[in-house]
Amino acid sequence: MAKLKETVLVKCNEWSSDNFPDGLIPLEAKRHSLELHQQSHSPPTQDPKKKKKCHSPSPPLPPPPPPPRRRRRRAPPAEAQSRAVEPDPTTTPTPTPWPHQFHSLMVMNFSGALQLIDLWYDWPNGRNFNIVRDQLSPTLLYDLEWNNGTSFFYTLGGDSPSCRTAQLEVGILRPGWLEGAAYLGRRRVDGFLCDGWEKADFIRYYEDVETKRPVHWRFYTGREAHVMTFEVGAALEDAKWQAPAYCFDQKEAEEDDESEVRGRSASLCDVRESSCFDPFLSSL
Repeated sequence: MAKLKETVLVKCNEWSSDNFPDGLIPLEAKRHSLELHQQSHSPPTQDPKKKKKCHSPSPPLPPPPPPPRRRRRRAPPAEAQSRAVEPDPTTTPTPTPWPHQFHSLMVMNFSGALQLIDLWYDWPNGRNFNIVRDQLSPTLLYDLEWNNGTSFFYTLGGDSPSCRTAQLEVGILRPGWLEGAAYLGRRRVDGFLCDGWEKADFIRYYEDVETKRPVHWRFYTGREAHVMTFEVGAALEDAKWQAPAYCFDQKEAEEDDESEVRGRSASLCDVRESSCFDPFLSSL
């Protein structure tokens, strides 16, 4: 036993670093030292029986609610548009006087026959001009009215221009011609909220509540005027108010009576006709 210990000590001395040059250590010793180093720095082994705890993902958020749908306002039916709307009971609206000068485009409807009217009103100079075009007609009819009661109806150009005249008992409409009209109430006419009046059972007149512009009027004959534009202060140049020379050459031969004027003219001369009953004429 003593001899065995002596042999081991000799071997240990032989493996010491003093027996190797430059401090080299045998390969086996390096390998053993490296294994010890790896074991001391390696992470602890996980027990295969232990399972990792899986964290289930959080449930997704519900989608945001859709925005509320906007309900489109439908246009009221024609019956509702014409239904009367009562004004302030403490006041009775009165018709707005016409401006002393204005220009208006209108569509006239008489039992389905349509006309386009280009109207120039000039109270300071005592004249009123209606340029009339029948639907799809290439010809214009010029209806020139003066405050002395004279009216000219003529065409221009073409192979056979014509002219007729009429002499009425009244001149053109004055700006306040609707004074004294009976108030009809408030209703929608041509899509506008309007106040309406009736003058001597002869004409019904409607103006926009907000702007006070005329919108529509209807004669007792059934002829209706739909106002498309209304330009306050617009004036037609003086040269356009002159009737052609052949109107004066043919005045006596082709002077119209009032019934012919009523049948042909589509303008406001209807209001000026002497065939209207006296209470209405006296108010003009």
